[in-house]
Amino acid sequence: MAAAVPCAPFLCAPPPPLVSPRLRRGHVRLRLRPPRSSGGGGGGGAGGDEPPATTSWVSPDWLTALSRSVATRLGGGDDSGIPVASAKLDDVRDLLGGALFLPLFKWFREEGPVYRLAAGPRDLVVVSDPAVARHVLRGYGSRYEKGLVAEVSEFLFGSGFAIAEGALWTVRRRSVVPSLHKRFLSVMVDRVFCKCAERLVEKLETSALSGKPVNMEARFSQMTLDVIGLSLFNYNFDSLTSDSPVIDAVYTALKEAELRSTDLLPYWKIDLLCKIVPRQIKAEKAVNIIRNTVEDLITKCKKIVDAENEQIEGEEYVNEADPSILRFLLASREEVTSVQLRDDLLSMLVAGHETTGSVLTWTIYLLSKDPAALRRAQAEVDRVLQGRLPRYEDLKELKYLMRCINESMRLYPHPPVLIRRAIVDDVLPGNYKIKAGQDIMISVYNIHRSPEVWDRADDFIPERFDLEGPVPNETNTEYRFIPFSGGPRKCVGDQFALLEAIVALAVVLQKMDIELVPDQKINMTTGATIHTTNVSVPLSRAASAMAAAVPCAPFLCAPPPPLVSPRLRRGHVRLRLRPPRSSGGGGGGGAGGDEPPATTSWVSPDWLTALSRSVATRLGGGDDSGIPVASAKLDDVRDLLGGALFLPLFKWFREEGPVYRLAAGPRDLVVVSDPAVARHVLRGYGSRYEKGLVAEVSEFLFGSGFAIAEGALWTVRRRSVVPSLHKRFLSVMVDRVFCKCAERLVEKLETSALSGKPVNMEARFSQMTLDVIGLSLFNYNFDSLTSDSPVIDAVYTALKEAELRSTDLLPYWKIDLLCKIVPRQIKAEKAVNIIRNTVEDLITKCKKIVDAENEQIEGEEYVNEADPSILRFLLASREEVTSVQLRDDLLSMLVAGHETTGSVLTWTIYLLSKDPAALRRAQAEVDRVLQGRLPRYEDLKELKYLMRCINESMRLYPHPPVLIRRAIVDDVLPGNYKIKAGQDIMISVYNIHRSPEVWDRADDFIPERFDLEGPVPNETNTEYRFIPFSGGPRKCVGDQFALLEAIVALAVVLQKMDIELVPDQKINMTTGATIHTTNGLYMNVSLRKVDREPDFALSTGGSDFSMNQFCQGLHPYCQFQDGSTYSKTSEGQSVPVFRAGYKHHMHNLNCQDWDEKNYAGKTFLVNKTNEVAEMFAHRLQLTFVFGQKPVPILLASFSLVIIVSSTSATAVFTH
Repeated sequence: MAAAVPCAPFLCAPPPPLVSPRLRRGHVRLRLRPPRSSGGGGGGGAGGDEPPATTSWVSPDWLTALSRSVATRLGGGDDSGIPVASAKLDDVRDLLGGALFLPLFKWFREEGPVYRLAAGPRDLVVVSDPAVARHVLRGYGSRYEKGLVAEVSEFLFGSGFAIAEGALWTVRRRSVVPSLHKRFLSVMVDRVFCKCAERLVEKLETSALSGKPVNMEARFSQMTLDVIGLSLFNYNFDSLTSDSPVIDAVYTALKEAELRSTDLLPYWKIDLLCKIVPRQIKAEKAVNIIRNTVEDLITKCKKIVDAENEQIEGEEYVNEADPSILRFLLASREEVTSVQLRDDLLSMLVAGHETTGSVLTWTIYLLSKDPAALRRAQAEVDRVLQGRLPRYEDLKELKYLMRCINESMRLYPHPPVLIRRAIVDDVLPGNYKIKAGQDIMISVYNIHRSPEVWDRADDFIPERFDLEGPVPNETNTEYRFIPFSGGPRKCVGDQFALLEAIVALAVVLQKMDIELVPDQKINMTTGATIHTTNVSVPLSRAASAMAAAVPCAPFLCAPPPPLVSPRLRRGHVRLRLRPPRSSGGGGGGGAGGDEPPATTSWVSPDWLTALSRSVATRLGGGDDSGIPVASAKLDDVRDLLGGALFLPLFKWFREEGPVYRLAAGPRDLVVVSDPAVARHVLRGYGSRYEKGLVAEVSEFLFGSGFAIAEGALWTVRRRSVVPSLHKRFLSVMVDRVFCKCAERLVEKLETSALSGKPVNMEARFSQMTLDVIGLSLFNYNFDSLTSDSPVIDAVYTALKEAELRSTDLLPYWKIDLLCKIVPRQIKAEKAVNIIRNTVEDLITKCKKIVDAENEQIEGEEYVNEADPSILRFLLASREEVTSVQLRDDLLSMLVAGHETTGSVLTWTIYLLSKDPAALRRAQAEVDRVLQGRLPRYEDLKELKYLMRCINESMRLYPHPPVLIRRAIVDDVLPGNYKIKAGQDIMISVYNIHRSPEVWDRADDFIPERFDLEGPVPNETNTEYRFIPFSGGPRKCVGDQFALLEAIVALAVVLQKMDIELVPDQKINMTTGATIHTTNGLYMNVSLRKVDREPDFALSTGGSDFSMNQFCQGLHPYCQFQDGSTYSKTSEGQSVPVFRAGYKHHMHNLNCQDWDEKNYAGKTFLVNKTNEVAEMFAHRLQLTFVFGQKPVPILLASFSLVIIVSSTSATAVFTH
């Protein structure tokens, strides 16, 4: 390496001083002591006991070397001021599957409170200082997000609020928190916590009588599972009586999440490897056990709530028969998908069970190691409870026992580390520089064990927390004590956990004496919390056994309810799936059959077919779906691997039928080409299907934008965005944006017409639609018609990358390290940065204006007159949304709004150029409706034929040509095709739109196939035979915007220009997210020769005067406004004041300035020829000449001379 990371030796140059917050009265400012060169272990007690050493193939200095490599070579140099941990062979065993937090503590003592570590190719900054932890944790949303935590545990929690980000987290947290109200907690103490603790004591009494040691960790884990089952679902897992597979499943899943955070390479991101690696198979089984359990419990409860038509009443509502959180959430009648509800409850199940079990384990361990503390705790319990079970109001009196729990959570925090990811560049206290994207690991264990933060840090001293003071938390300890995290993402169940723990310990200590088994070595390992390898204690009875057991309702296993098909609307026909055919049709007429030149491939001829069958049978556990497998040969794969994706899909559709299976790399896809099946899948979003693969392959671009968001996040963000697209906004856009941008496009086309050079219409339309979306979204003109905009290429690059990812043989781009060195990924990342930086800058500018004006929306169809953009509307709505979420939402609209409409215009103008009769009919309609002027909003519904041309273009060339969904439950498609949960389904819109079973003359351009007097075709009134904007809940929100933009642009272009396809041009297709040409769409353009009377008689006085008629006779762009203002000549005659100009540049022309003595009140005859109109387009400098007296008036960049005699004026254009 040319330049190593600057790493000042800690003994020579200590790190910068930590910036501590101002301490409260009675607190002492703590100074971080200089780091030690010798490694301090994990502290006293059990802290220093580590599991036996394991072997590793990692070379001694591997972590250090890779840290420096990542920091310098890949990161573009390191000026962060953060030292790099020197990791040796002996250090890595706990990182690779042991007690993760122990080596972090050693490096903390060597390197200081902030250091850099590479865990595999991942670069982590480890934080062990309260001030820095506070800065990071309180910065959630504005500076930091969950990041790596969400990434490594999504397989378990899905979109649950435990790992959700941004708006989704806000919404789901608001839904869940009200269920944890005071009355609920009080009910839980009496009806759940005490009952489960009693049953635990029953088990302990049995062990006491038998004299056998008890594994307290296992017993506490069983009890807390029963508690969380009853609290969440009103269901008793009865794990204290019988073994519950859920306990092992939870531990297995959480251990997998931790292992993923430090894996050398995140191979688990590749689906194929997850199906064959034993560790991943085990993790998947564990997750399925937990999910199936939660889903069954939700289904049962929902039936009861629906049957009783229950709704919550009051803020602290509790159903007396079933006080569970699930009952509360269902009775709230909030609109939430079944998957989102499952994931939220699963988050609470896992966290609530795992965390409290560990708290109880380590508290009982510490008390068993300190007999004096144990006796004091028991004495307090006896004094407060007086031999009875605890009540809610008793618990605040168990002050010493609570401090024992607090001290246990200090020494053994759960979790021992917290992870965040920077979303912007930041500077930590101590002047450590953090770049956006940096993962930060806050070592709670280190902070809680730091001798600079705590006196006698490794000792169990409950009295260190004032018994008469408040229960310690992150705020009153200045983030020195953060067992429940801190900031916005602090654990929502902290009070629940503390109450459960103190009740359980009070009941156990009231009834039992405990003693640690002698000579027992307590080793630590981690899941999400700190576990022992084994903790056993002998027990003796301290009081009489409890008599009553908790009743346990049997778990009712009912088969899933039958699928209910929606009732068909009147006039709809249920479509029958045709039998699959063995012979295939081509890719369609027009440009559809033109394919790019063949490319070479290393893929063997039968690779796709063989892998399809392998995935379907060997890995999938057999295939009884009834879905045929496409027979893919070498000639078929080139378009899948980077060409026109939809073309081979059409070929297989004609061979295999409307539903077939295809493997794209190791990914298994079911391809759908039938309207009835498409309708079933698209309308099943939320209940049966999600975006799935689409979100996965395009998250790098859209982030959490509503275009790919799922569940509650999508619901919330869609509700925020849709109101901005109201009718008044669209009307304003037609006049102030669509028409203006179309005019500018025509200017460019006129220049090309005069030069005689062909025009790449695809490029021009792409430029125009970028300008449109810039003005509509941000009130910002990209001016891409005048100057090249890097955003256009960036958008195409990013969308092409998303498509390539959907069919990559191996999704190597899921591994961060490879994304930094593979050229294609480097190019894609640069493209995304261009788009994101552009959007962020525009948001920042607009936000300053809105804040300065304190603007808020007024009424449902609010439009700011100075800035009618969508961004202005969203900011003025004052909705609580993170800057990242707003950026991702607007980026979704920028990319989709620009790319899609540009492609629609390209293929419509192409099809019209191939059909002269259709072109002439469209132009005639435009002339009749617009009468030479620009279109208005109310005109557009009269351009019926032009709209049908657009509709037919979108049928033949849909954008996008495919839609992708993922099944979230097992399903049966129309035609009895069986789909398993997790199956990716590709709906080929292109196939449906080109299917000869669905459309007559399917490959021909026939605008009249859609009734001109009927409604505009959509998915509903065509029974999903026409789905250019998708369908169901996820239908495109901008469909009306796109159609209006397209029809305005085409109307203005066809009004002014004639078009002709350049002869002998081969039009090949490729795809980004839409269908593009491979080399552009080149056309010859010319100014239209509109038949009008060449001569006009115009009077400067009188009621019949019309200077606009004179203007339109010359050219539609030249405007004269008259009739409202008159001036008096020297002779007292009234003379109108005219305004004349070109486009936006209007100037007053007063007739008396024209030598009123000779010409005022005269009749002017203007001789106009077609040649004059042609010359008009040169747009040089305008000059009026009266007699021999020239009066130059700059109106635009063309020259017009009107030669005036005593009786007439002749218009002549000059260069």
